[in-house]
Amino acid sequence: MPPPKIFKTETLEPGAPIPVDKLKPTAWMELLVGGPYSKDGKEHRYGHTAILVRYSGGERVYDFGRYRTIYPEKINLGITTVNLDGDSSPRGEGILKIWTSFARYIASENALGRATVGYGYTIMESQAQLIVKHFLAMTRDIEPYERNAVHQRFKTRMEYFALGPNCTTVSIEAAQQAVPKIVLGSEKYIKTDGILGQDAMLGMKVQGYNVPSKLFLPANLGSYLEGAPAIKVDKRTVYKS
Repeated sequence: MPPPKIFKTETLEPGAPIPVDKLKPTAWMELLVGGPYSKDGKEHRYGHTAILVRYSGGERVYDFGRYRTIYPEKINLGITTVNLDGDSSPRGEGILKIWTSFARYIASENALGRATVGYGYTIMESQAQLIVKHFLAMTRDIEPYERNAVHQRFKTRMEYFALGPNCTTVSIEAAQQAVPKIVLGSEKYIKTDGILGQDAMLGMKVQGYNVPSKLFLPANLGSYLEGAPAIKVDKRTVYKS
């Protein structure tokens, strides 16, 4: 039997900094799941997902989506042609917004008339750093094409695709850097009924796209986190105007 370990105590010299307790979770991660909304008579069913991190370096909201050029897709059905553009287009440039102000991010979401539910977790500083490093890798050697006081926008090397990579899959992948099992057992929550528009569903069918086997819709992620998630949510917050 090995000899018992002896734990030493140390006395700090006067004026010396107090050591940080590295075993105490001091950082915060929050999955932000936005619901559908209507604007100018048009219904936006898809929803949105982003991820908030608060750590020793401040706070960041990582917000991936199709925010710039749309790639229209025309589908010839024989008698008619469906033009998948705007919200119906499954593809576009993969734009990452990095916000330094959660208040400004959520204000922009509220301005759409959308309610957002935050699912928060207390995490270790080291776990938060893994999320930050994950997004640093995504933007490495890429200059932001827009920069202001509250966010930067990057055109990533990934093309946005409605079935992934999209806002939900990118947010989940980042969260898994800190909490690998955060969506364990979520496959049964994948449902497209009433979420994807008719044009998008038709386009998927005609082009032979299969529904992914991993969560890719914001509403499905929300249903999983509201149900029986593998990792218990520490705090649930509703943000709405």
